[in-house]
Amino acid sequence: MALTLRDALASARSVALVFENMDRDAPTARSTAADVLRAILAGNPQFLATWTIWGADAFDGRDRFFKGQKTYTETGRFAVNFFRDGDALRATADVTEESLKDEKESDFFYVPFRRGTAYVADPVLYSYTGREEDARFSVSLCVPVVAKGQALGVVGVDPAMDIVQATLDRDTPEEGISLLLDFLGHLVGGTLSLDHLGKSLEEAGVSKELVEAARRVREEGKGELVTAPLPGKAGTFLVALQPLSLGEGVPERWVLAYGVPEGVIAEKGAAPVRLVALAAVICLGLLGLGLFPLLRALVRPLRTASALAHRASTGDLSLSRGDFGGPRSDELGDLADALAVMVDSIRRMIKDLQSQGEALSGSADALAALSQESVAAAEEMRAGVESVAQRGDENRASLSRSGEAVRAGATQVDAVARVAEEGARRAEETAEMTERASEEVAQALAAVGAAQERTRLATERMETTAQSVAAIGDFVTTIRTIADQTNLLALNAAIEAARAGEAGRGFSVVAEEVRKLAEQSNDAAKEVESRMEALSTSTAGALDAIRLGDQVMGDATVRGNQARGVLGEALASSREIVRATREAAQAVTQHGKESQHIAQEIGHAEESTGETLTSLEGIRVAIAETTRSSEQVAQESSRIAEEADNMRELLGRFHTEARALE
Repeated sequence: MALTLRDALASARSVALVFENMDRDAPTARSTAADVLRAILAGNPQFLATWTIWGADAFDGRDRFFKGQKTYTETGRFAVNFFRDGDALRATADVTEESLKDEKESDFFYVPFRRGTAYVADPVLYSYTGREEDARFSVSLCVPVVAKGQALGVVGVDPAMDIVQATLDRDTPEEGISLLLDFLGHLVGGTLSLDHLGKSLEEAGVSKELVEAARRVREEGKGELVTAPLPGKAGTFLVALQPLSLGEGVPERWVLAYGVPEGVIAEKGAAPVRLVALAAVICLGLLGLGLFPLLRALVRPLRTASALAHRASTGDLSLSRGDFGGPRSDELGDLADALAVMVDSIRRMIKDLQSQGEALSGSADALAALSQESVAAAEEMRAGVESVAQRGDENRASLSRSGEAVRAGATQVDAVARVAEEGARRAEETAEMTERASEEVAQALAAVGAAQERTRLATERMETTAQSVAAIGDFVTTIRTIADQTNLLALNAAIEAARAGEAGRGFSVVAEEVRKLAEQSNDAAKEVESRMEALSTSTAGALDAIRLGDQVMGDATVRGNQARGVLGEALASSREIVRATREAAQAVTQHGKESQHIAQEIGHAEESTGETLTSLEGIRVAIAETTRSSEQVAQESSRIAEEADNMRELLGRFHTEARALE
């Protein structure tokens, strides 16, 4: 029974070891771990569930990427639970962050996680499917995953207690009872009553003496023998209690107890005691009366029985009822019958042990051979995995180099594409600038043409102005002539007025005024003549400048038309360059996209190869663990075979061929 639970605990330890040594940073690490749990459940029909719960970000540091995904908690914590639903294996998400807040109810996680050692939880009646009819009594065997002295998570297997109960049913004496108590003192198995499962001894109505004895055995680790009544049973029982260790590193002790009614013990032992007492009384009476013949008749059967018992103690079990003498109806006859039955029972038991020893030896030899074959097959698998892993490493390295080369080429292509695109953009800008320059030259030519027209008009006007200035000069000359004549006339009038004397005084004043006016007119004419000379000079210079400008604008028009033609040719060339550069840029860009796609595909192939290598590493670890387990099984099988041979040798000392009881 303890061996059954230890085997289940060993499975949990193996899974914890695999998780501890696997590459948890691999992209497929979580799915690989889940596959291991599923495989353990599939290969052990006695398990109801396999599960694992890890600390926050303790598995791979990527909980945030798994938020809201099925079977994980709300935070993405790695928590996976597989359970058996008939013949199917299913995953459940019954572990939540909210449920983990209750540390007492989640002792299966917190106890091993904090103390860093294995833990056997209190067995409970639980339905993994949620259906009441599927509820089974099970126990959680919990093993922490420890790395560098730090607990990272917990692995658990939940075997059904049915297998333990079957062992108890088989080993319990016919008239007796059995009890199995967990480390809390709860009844988790036995033949007392299935209604008491999960209850404490006090709740089951067990006597205080037995409760205290069970507590001492559980705490001190020493067996005890007590007499106590049991609920639902008549009389008192002699109960033997023994501590039960569930494996190395598990401090919790269970208690196994077997009880037999005292009445049965008294009944089985009454006949020999009664016979011995009667024989003693009879012997004393005969000695007192001196009836030695009768004494010899009583002592002879006792001596025969003693001699036969000595033969049986030396291994000679070939005795029959006739060897103890003829049938008798007294106590000596009862003694002979009891001894004959005892020898026959021992003989049958020895034969059964011999048969079981033969079967055990054969099974151990077959198991050892099978284990050796498993080791050889595992070695072949390991060699194959190593070869595949080596080729996978080579392929990954080759893919890595190819990916680097393609990515470098893609980078260069991207650079060329950017340069081509930039060239196309610059060519477009040049074409646009050329087109704008051509338009501006056209506008400038139009402006020059308009300026030439205005220059022609200005020339005509300036020529007209020059003619007007010349005419004004002639007119000014005429004015000066008139002013000189007027001045001369005024002088003559003044002379005449002086000759007239007093009568000509008034005329003299007029003559003087006329003279002054003539002088002023002459001065004004001189000023106008001076201004007109300057204006004539300016007009002539302006006319020369306008004519020169007209000539320059004519030359500029000719050159502008030539430049416009060159710009038109340059614009056509620029547009052709833009088209060619754009096509080149598009081709290079397409090539770059194809290179990037190839690089991505190579990257995916490299990742897939890495995932495959990670899976191979997990398989390699599992094969190594299987090899170690197979070697251990082979060694244990060899040891069992040796023990079976020893047992057969010991049992061979007994002579078991005998006549049937008469």
